[in-house]
Amino acid sequence: MTGLLVGVGVVGLTIYMHDTFENRPKFVTSINVWFEVLTVVAVATAIGLVGV
Repeated sequence: MTGLLVGVGVVGLTIYMHDTFENRPKFVTSINVWFEVLTVVAVATAIGLVGV
């Protein structure tokens, strides 16, 4: 659970910073957010399964 929270926090801040400086359209941001969330969930799940 900790890995998921840290990952989401880091990704969220990265997306926020890129959007602030690059003025991306909202639909690009939405696609990027969902891709990153799914990636973090997949990695956290894989780590959780290996750790069991």
